[in-house]
Amino acid sequence: MDLQRDMLDAAEDEDPRDLMGVAVSSPDGRCGVVRLPPVYGRRLIANFSVEEVQDLVSVIAHSVVNPTTGPLCRKM
Repeated sequence: MDLQRDMLDAAEDEDPRDLMGVAVSSPDGRCGVVRLPPVYGRRLIANFSVEEVQDLVSVIAHSVVNPTTGPLCRKM
């Protein structure tokens, strides 16, 4: 999975072209791009490494394709 960023630095006003795209391969083999609004993309990149963002998106994609049922908190 490759992280692809297309972030244009704008002043205070956000340009509608600002975005962060994270390429993701789901566990079932489908590929796609998660497009994040600039406010979230900037916060992610400011606080996490590129690898951490990739890992986060991968975990979310896996959870969407293979949801876990039952309570969130439980003994494993």
